[in-house]
Order: sequence, then C-alpha cells, then structure tokens
Amino acid sequence: MMARGRRRAQSKKNENTNKKLKVENEKKKSIKSTEEWFYTLSDGGNSFGVDGVMKFCEDVNVPPEDEVLLLFSFYCGCDQMGRFTRDEFCKGMGTINCSNPTTFKHYIPTLRQTLDDKAVLKEVHRFAYEFAKSAMTTSQKSLDKATAISMLTIHMRKRWPLFKQFISFFKQKTDAKIMTKDQWCSLFDFAMVIGDNMTGYSDEDAWPVLLDEFVEWYQEQSSDGAETTSE
Repeated sequence: MMARGRRRAQSKKNENTNKKLKVENEKKKSIKSTEEWFYTLSDGGNSFGVDGVMKFCEDVNVPPEDEVLLLFSFYCGCDQMGRFTRDEFCKGMGTINCSNPTTFKHYIPTLRQTLDDKAVLKEVHRFAYEFAKSAMTTSQKSLDKATAISMLTIHMRKRWPLFKQFISFFKQKTDAKIMTKDQWCSLFDFAMVIGDNMTGYSDEDAWPVLLDEFVEWYQEQSSDGAETTSE
C-alpha cells in the first residue's frame, strides 16, 4: 500500500513537472514569435519608428489614431509616441498574451471593452498626457491646444456625452492656447461626475477655471437654444 502511495505521489509530481515544462515551452514560443514580429517592424533594429508603427497598424488592421493603439502603448509603457523599443513591445504583448498579428486582432474587442472600465480609462488618460507631449517638437511643460484635442478625441470621444460641446468651447476660447496637466487630469474626473447635462456639477467643487468657464458657456448655449425654441 505504501509503495502504491509513493507511485501515485511520483506520478503526480511527474504530471506537475510536465505541465510546468509545457507552460515554459509555450512561453518561450510566444516570446520568440513576438520577437520575430518585432524584427519585421524594426528591420532588425532594437526599436521602430513611424514606418514600423504604420506597418504594425496594417498588420492588425487598425488606424494609427485608434484607441487600441493608445491602450497598447500604455501596456508597453512607451516613453515616446511613434516609437517602440524591443523591450516595450515585448512587455505589451506579454501583458495582453499576444504574440503575432492574428492573436492581436482576435484580442482587439477585449481591448476596446477594457477601456470601458473607468479605472483603466483614467490610467490611460493620465498616461496619454505625457505620451502626447513626447511627440511635440518644443520642450514646453503643457500640451498645445491642437495636440490636446487630438489626443482627447482618441479615447474620450465615445465615452463622454458632452465631449463635442467641450471641444467646441475649447476651440472657441481664444485665450486658451494650452492645456496644463492639472486641467487634463481634472477633466477626466469632471467628465465622469457631471453627467450628460451638468446635473453633477457644483460651483463649490474646486475645478480648474477652464472647466468652470465651460459650464458657464454650456449653460449659455443651452439657454440660447431654449429661447430660440420658445420663439
């Protein structure tokens, strides 16, 4: 009986060892596949730039301005927009458990759903500020208006009912040439609490002046529309 028990224990140990080896082999294959894909994008170098990014987008059938590319860049921990190092690319692929264009394309719906999680979206929003700054040719501390609008459009357009109104206000505000990091980060929290008709707004909350001015502008626009309708 003791011998039978030892055989079962040894059999279980062998089974666990085989499972571990299988997992390790699959991981090695995945890493190898990821690196092979990376080198087709980098022409054998340790990083790839705009041309490689465009090729990557073609491989996975998403446009460069797609939210999927922003989220993937976040998972990669990219330091610079329009550039992926080998380590960044492999890190991102490992995070989402993909290793080639086919597996990535299958995972795209999950990536989009991930951005519906407000906690994840907030992290991506904060990442996007410095990420967008990395593409600017100047060394200023804040985002210029055009860059801020372009980046906000990627990840907030579908997730904030008042996005179009805010962008209209921001474009019209001639004295607003930039968006500071405080304004950027506050904008996300603001968008999540005010609702789709400003019901969550309170003038006692400590929002940046830019957002208070947006509320005033929005209320004026709504009032003008109501007066026009009544006439």
